[in-house]
Amino acid sequence: MIKALINDKGKIYVLPLLLVSLFIYLTILAGILIIDRRFYLFVLLGLPVLPVIVFIVINRLDFAFLSYIALTPIIQALSIIHYPFGSFVITPDMVIHILLIAAIFNQFLYGYDPANRYKLSLLDKVLLSFVLLSVFALIVGSYFPIDHGKRILLYYAGIFQTVTFYFCLLYYLHRIENLTENLILAVSLTAISAAVVAFFEIRTIGLGLINLYLARQSIGFGYHNTNLFGMHAALVFPVIFYAITEPRFKNYKMLLWISFICISVLSIMTINRGTFVVILFNLFFLFAIKRNRKIIFAFFTAVAIGAVYFSSLLILYFNRFFGGGEAAGKGGIALDQSALYRLEVWEVGLKAVIHYPLGMGGIGYEYAWQKFAHDAKLFFGTPHQLFLYIAIDYGVPALIAFIVLLFVFFKNARYLYKLKSYEYSIFFYHLIAAMAGYIIHGFLTGGELSHLSGHVLPNNGYTYMLMIVLALVSYHYYKQKQTG
Repeated sequence: MIKALINDKGKIYVLPLLLVSLFIYLTILAGILIIDRRFYLFVLLGLPVLPVIVFIVINRLDFAFLSYIALTPIIQALSIIHYPFGSFVITPDMVIHILLIAAIFNQFLYGYDPANRYKLSLLDKVLLSFVLLSVFALIVGSYFPIDHGKRILLYYAGIFQTVTFYFCLLYYLHRIENLTENLILAVSLTAISAAVVAFFEIRTIGLGLINLYLARQSIGFGYHNTNLFGMHAALVFPVIFYAITEPRFKNYKMLLWISFICISVLSIMTINRGTFVVILFNLFFLFAIKRNRKIIFAFFTAVAIGAVYFSSLLILYFNRFFGGGEAAGKGGIALDQSALYRLEVWEVGLKAVIHYPLGMGGIGYEYAWQKFAHDAKLFFGTPHQLFLYIAIDYGVPALIAFIVLLFVFFKNARYLYKLKSYEYSIFFYHLIAAMAGYIIHGFLTGGELSHLSGHVLPNNGYTYMLMIVLALVSYHYYKQKQTG
């Protein structure tokens, strides 16, 4: 039907396009009114831009895909609009994702050329091995007395969506010359998207240190949890840093600086120890690149000035890192004891891995906590540790595949960085920093490929960022090996 709207010269027939757009819009509006009438106003506001969106999707599917990346935090935040099927829910992200994947797959079949086939790299093969092993864990987990709807939902969001996203991105990287530059811009713009979500979240809870601290489990600048935004920031911060120092992006300096300020401020506003440590690590790691140093000095100067002005935030961070439980009783700040609870959380996770090495196929930690915790009344739904999470949900074999995946990534990224004549060599130093920061955050604070916020709403946008980092290294390594 879409092909019929375009003649042989590529001219768009406007009236049929508008009619199709109106039909799609009315369908979406009807669905929203059935699901939740509170959101109809947002749909009405979207009417003027709908023909533009359809036009972009028809003519520039790659641009639509990049827009999907740039708007990831906003789309993830819209999961509050969802349609439940038992424990499984359908969100706007799922709908947009499946439509894009279908359109890209159709484009792939239409333009398939056997003479220009792409051979899978080692990194791609290891990722597929991880997927197959996680499927095995999903099958094994069907025997556990846990909510299977949530298991499938977590698998769909954490594995199916993210891995199909990875291969679609890889397809476009091979198909479109110089897509890397636009991809870097799209990733950078996610910081502004997150800031837009943060604006509405803070309007709801009220701007104040106490409000931000108490709402950490419900807000997340797109991810409904500040820990999850920390994973996003760990991967995106070095990419934005590269873009603002790279001459090829000089026409986008203002936009990139806004993105850099947004990701920096939002990272501090998470009041999250892991995110704070990762940002510091990235800054010290990136200091090795000479052109980064002026910005790093300026960053620390701005932070020092901000610490004086927002002294209460500095005290709260200090207490989260170094405080003791007695402070509240001596007139001090009531302290967060979550760092102490992590020890028992990790102990339970290790017991789960030992007893169920083949994995539990999603939300397995909830079952493990009820079985192994000293006090099961204190509910913890995740092990707050990336490698424990993968071992519990997807099994020890999948964890080994994931570790191999990281090893191949660092090996290939280091190879690309050492190619000083390559135009993107410094970029891969920043990607190494991004992946190292992701691992540090995953070890200290927690990491998941997908998460159910409020035990209902799936989040996986931060894993999209992970797949972008992996795909960039896979593509450029393959390209360099092919060209010698």
